[in-house]
Amino acid sequence: MTPIQNVASFANVIVVITALAGGLILALLVLLSIRERRFEMGVLLSLGENKAKLIGQFLVEVIMIGMIAFSIACITSQPIGQAVTNHMLAKEVQQTKDNKENESPSGAMVTTFGGSTDVDKPKGEAIDSVDVTISRQDMIEVGGIGMLVIIIATLLPCLFIIRLQPKMILSKND
Repeated sequence: MTPIQNVASFANVIVVITALAGGLILALLVLLSIRERRFEMGVLLSLGENKAKLIGQFLVEVIMIGMIAFSIACITSQPIGQAVTNHMLAKEVQQTKDNKENESPSGAMVTTFGGSTDVDKPKGEAIDSVDVTISRQDMIEVGGIGMLVIIIATLLPCLFIIRLQPKMILSKND
C-alpha cells in the first residue's frame, strides 16, 4: 500500500467513527429534548392529538436544525478543507527539506548493504499545491446520510415515549 492509500483508508475509518459518534450524540440530545417535553406530549395525546402528528412535529423540528447546519457546512467545508490541506502540505514540504539537509554530504563515503540507496529512493515530482474541491455528488451523499441519521436519531427516542398511554405519561411527570 502506498502512503496515500494508507492516509485515505485511515481517513475513511475516521469518517465512519465520527459519523457513528455523531449519530449517537444526536440521538441522545433528541432523547433528552423529547423527555423534557414528555408532559407536553401527554397533554396533546390526552386531547386527542394523533401520535404520528407528534412524531412528525419532532422530525420537522430536528430536520430544520439539520438543514441549517448542513447549509453552514456546505458553505464552510471547502475553505476549511483548503486551509487544512495547505497547512499539511506546507508541513510535509518543510519536513522533506529538513530531511534533505540532514542527509550525508555528497563527498562522504556511504556504505550500503543490499543495494544502492539511489534505487531505494522514490523518484517523482514534488507536489507544491493541492486544490480541494467538493463535488455536488459528495454534498448530496453527505446530505442523504445526514438526513438518514437525523430520522433514525429522532424516531428511536420518539417510539419509546409514544408507546405509552397519555395517562401513564402524565402520571409519571417528575
